[in-house]
Amino acid sequence: MLDKTGHIYQINQEMNLIDSSTNRDSKLPELIPRDVLFNAPLTNGPMAKRPKLSPDGKKVIYLASINNLPGLWIKTICHDDERLIINDEKRNIFDYLWITDSYIIYFQDKNGTQNWILYRMNLETDEIKRLSPSVNVQVRTIAYSRNFPDEIIISMNKDNPELHDLYHINITSGKTTLMAKNPGNVIDWLINNNLQLQGVVRYTDNGSSELMVRADEKSDWKKLLTWDVEDKPLSQSVGFSQDNSYIYLTDSRNSNTCRVIKMELTTGHTEVIAQDTEYDIVYTTNEILFNPVTGNIQAVCFDRSRKEWVILDKSIKEDFDSIKELDYGDFSVINRDKSDETWLISFDRDNGPVSYYAFDRTLKKGTFLFYNQPKLNNYTLSPMEEISFTSRDGLTIHGYITYPVGLNRSNLPLVIYVHGGPWWRDTWGYNPTVQWFANRGYICLQVNYRGSIRYGKKFLHAGYKEWGGKMHDDIVDAVKWAVKKGIADPRKIAIYGASYGGYEALIGATVTPDLFCCAVAIDCPSNLITLIQSTSSYLKIYRNRLTKRIGDPDLEKEFLMSRSPFYRVEDIKIPLLIAHGLNNQRVKSTESYQIVQAMKSKGIEAEYIVFPNEGRVITMKNLIKFHLIAEKFLKKHLGGRIEERKFYLTDNTADNREVNEKKLIEKILKEGDKQIFEELVESYRKRLLKYLLNITGNIESSREILQETFLRAWLYMDSYCFDLPFSSWIFKIATNVARKNRRINNLIDKTNLNETDLEIILHGWEEHVDDKILVQSIINTLKEPYRTTVILRFIEDMNYNDIARIMNKNPQQIKNYLFRAKKFLIPPVVKSQE
Repeated sequence: MLDKTGHIYQINQEMNLIDSSTNRDSKLPELIPRDVLFNAPLTNGPMAKRPKLSPDGKKVIYLASINNLPGLWIKTICHDDERLIINDEKRNIFDYLWITDSYIIYFQDKNGTQNWILYRMNLETDEIKRLSPSVNVQVRTIAYSRNFPDEIIISMNKDNPELHDLYHINITSGKTTLMAKNPGNVIDWLINNNLQLQGVVRYTDNGSSELMVRADEKSDWKKLLTWDVEDKPLSQSVGFSQDNSYIYLTDSRNSNTCRVIKMELTTGHTEVIAQDTEYDIVYTTNEILFNPVTGNIQAVCFDRSRKEWVILDKSIKEDFDSIKELDYGDFSVINRDKSDETWLISFDRDNGPVSYYAFDRTLKKGTFLFYNQPKLNNYTLSPMEEISFTSRDGLTIHGYITYPVGLNRSNLPLVIYVHGGPWWRDTWGYNPTVQWFANRGYICLQVNYRGSIRYGKKFLHAGYKEWGGKMHDDIVDAVKWAVKKGIADPRKIAIYGASYGGYEALIGATVTPDLFCCAVAIDCPSNLITLIQSTSSYLKIYRNRLTKRIGDPDLEKEFLMSRSPFYRVEDIKIPLLIAHGLNNQRVKSTESYQIVQAMKSKGIEAEYIVFPNEGRVITMKNLIKFHLIAEKFLKKHLGGRIEERKFYLTDNTADNREVNEKKLIEKILKEGDKQIFEELVESYRKRLLKYLLNITGNIESSREILQETFLRAWLYMDSYCFDLPFSSWIFKIATNVARKNRRINNLIDKTNLNETDLEIILHGWEEHVDDKILVQSIINTLKEPYRTTVILRFIEDMNYNDIARIMNKNPQQIKNYLFRAKKFLIPPVVKSQE
């Protein structure tokens, strides 16, 4: 049997997988469609809709996709009047905020670049006004107060991409006023309850951070405290007291765990508000609850194996007791109305969608609003269970395991799903990827390996300079724990992850390839040297932290090379799927590109997917598309089940002269109708033959390649995705077949480069469909790095410097690539135009 790379697999090996998986499939619950699992805007997390309550407590705005319309929606509590107010089909809405009952503001970027633009919307007139620059500027929210509804404090890197200055914006007029210039070392601006700048956190040359405060705008700055490199990651300002005389902080100085403290600004006197001896308190909006009137902290949430609230203000105890009775799961207080009479509540659960309620504090009753993904209630999901084990060097490692419902917990295929960061952690709750694994018949194992946050500084420090070392040992120990308990089939274990998790997948494929049968790496760092050197301009201030935790490229180059999968590609023995968003600013796309090229140079195949218009956050459409590819990959190597395509066949009458490709393809895929397939590909015969003749220069060879192209297209039809035009798909197959026959290198340049302008030829490539297909297909005949260079220059319209940065080359090398590419591209393009 042939796969997409042309490799041959033993039929009996595949039949064994099919037989064992067929028995399992009959015991599993109903298959959950991918578009149900991953139908969550912006994020895989359970807070996908992130509703916000209006100041008067009567309405909510939230992100959703309703009737296939993704964007920001609004509804009235207790009414079915939801309506779409902002379409988010092409851009990512990052955050949004009620200003008054009539105005909202929101932040949106383009193509995942994280250059967020601030907009204001009038809900009564639907008028939208841009409040910040629209090109190459990132806006961040710093402060907003319900006492000053027409004002907001933001930071922008308008004058210097590496520095965010502080600005005041009048939301009504749109007037922007500079409040403070960043001298080059300010990483946090601290705004008091009067929307005045009262504190800053500044970065020092030795990597420590200083908290500077002042009594008012006319007073001098004074240093209140210093956080060293070890203490700063979890330490930060939480807010000011109502009279601005105290500051609340999360603080880990002189303590293994991060705690909440209250510090007097004039004397520095400190009072501990809340602390746990084993778990850190990490500040997020929903984990430290403030009284909106007094400014005092009312409750703190500790994220142990589950969320646990500690009530500090007894006046809300009755509220919390009533809230617990509303639903199952771990609850959070999202926000409150202006009068503090209505609270917006969410309930996270492991085996179902997030539910939202409007809680009336007077009546102590909740009004159900909606589920973030209501369709999940139609399916059986798997519960998530806490696990722990002892690592080989004595550390207690915590994590979670999720079993497929309906199967005996014995000798099952397992996916170890490694979280990103790595300075993050897995938590209890609904996770679509986890449920996807379990529903397809795989155990999902999640491990909070050393270096994960919220387990104290000692556990965090145990991961320092252990990328690919002891951090990977924890992953290996987790797998061996599952095998030893008889849970996992040692022959069917996959490693899967994004960001640092993607790096771990590459480490699994290079360092311990005998432990895993396949690996999936998303947005994966492959070379720790280039990863640190390419740190985004927004993150350069953290260089000392990165070098301390990972390694210093200037002083520890050999060490970092030894921990980089890029330098160990020859050890890869298992199938590998790699995916990357081209616009990812945290982990540049060069990280995956360079290891794929290194693998190809060694004759090692890899499935490689690039999303050209995506960044760190993948839009819903491409998220579902990726999981289709990954699902087929995992089925091939783990033997789980797969969601077959659903087609809605419509009549195809003989009176319709124009060939309706979609209808034909639906019929082919649903019924396996080979006669219809032959009718479909026959319409491409002439163009394909012309294209292949341009490549080979030999009519007989072109005909042979054409026949093999049609054969492969028939074999691969099940992998066809409607997002890609069928014409592009079949031309790509023809290109691959031609490459296999090793005839592409026979192209001879017979054209004077001085007489032909390639940019002019390609400039009009979208004017005619046939021309677009032909030119795009000719570009696909190029070898790397020439193909990528041409696509980025002429199709994506990028300049030499941007291309050089993406491909980790210098601009002159890019120009050389383009010059050499012309020798191959111009003859077939010119010939096709004759």
